[in-house]
Amino acid sequence: MHVDSPSAISLEAVADESAVGQALHAVIAWAHANGIDAEAALRKEALRVSNQIRSKTQS
Repeated sequence: MHVDSPSAISLEAVADESAVGQALHAVIAWAHANGIDAEAALRKEALRVSNQIRSKTQS
């Protein structure tokens, strides 16, 4: 089934709930189109950032 998704987002636009939802939809569609699990990618990035913060606070 095809569902329309935003083809582009603007980081300069007003950040309201609708705009953020559309941006997230576009990123998830982009990931899906490239065979990437968007949730797994986000978890991996969150772990990377967490480890980076942890290493800087322990220095």
